[in-house]
Amino acid sequence: MEKDEHVYLLIVLLYYPEIDLDDETSDPFKKIKDLTLKYNRKYQDSGSKVGWMAVQTLKHLPSDFAIMDLVIKKYSEDTIVFFTRHSPHFTNDFLNRVRMNTIHKWQVFSPVPFTLYHPSAVEENTSYQKLEVNRNVGHFDSLDFDHISFYIADYIAARKVVAETIPFIRVQADLRHDHPEEYEFNIYGLFLRASNLHVLRASEPSLKFEYRDIKCESNHRLQSEQQHSTCVLQRETSLGLRSQLSKLVLRHIERKESNLNLN
Repeated sequence: MEKDEHVYLLIVLLYYPEIDLDDETSDPFKKIKDLTLKYNRKYQDSGSKVGWMAVQTLKHLPSDFAIMDLVIKKYSEDTIVFFTRHSPHFTNDFLNRVRMNTIHKWQVFSPVPFTLYHPSAVEENTSYQKLEVNRNVGHFDSLDFDHISFYIADYIAARKVVAETIPFIRVQADLRHDHPEEYEFNIYGLFLRASNLHVLRASEPSLKFEYRDIKCESNHRLQSEQQHSTCVLQRETSLGLRSQLSKLVLRHIERKESNLNLN
């Protein structure tokens, strides 16, 4: 926006079922909403905009399909969407690659982000704080399929193919028909299974994420067997290098032995 690029950032805010959306005093996202107003005023002449959409969830978090189904109503079918989770760090060069690598009726783009390891495992603090692409502070998470760009028209065409098994969510009341625990794939998998489009998958040094705890359902209630196995593997490989984790284990053993000797 500072460089007068024409970009629309839409933030989807997921509310717990018990939260009253009309009560602004207890709104957990009030600071985010205030920020959107601030940036809209600041960049109102640039052609860019920051918006938010509130979604009142039901018993579980909505699927990516449900969120995207609700989002696409706001845009024309010739719009390019980059779908991602919260807190990405990216550059303008990355957005340009999204534009170039997303081709209507031909290709979607799924960048592999650089993700930091667990802070306890990393000793290079300066590189870690700067989110530098360095094998000792993070890795390209090839098991992370949460980020993908596509034309809305191509998304709608693919969604229609699986509409019988994954119903369209046209209004928030339809969320009762959303059952993410039954879905064997996400939006990335949708384009692999339900379209003839090329899916470009590439490491992206300009898309970065800080470390996050990866939650894998122990009872598989919200994940299929394959999804659970992939989640566990992703959680393990995201902690740090084997050498870094070995040092952590050794330090832990030494501390325990030291405490035993003191006692």
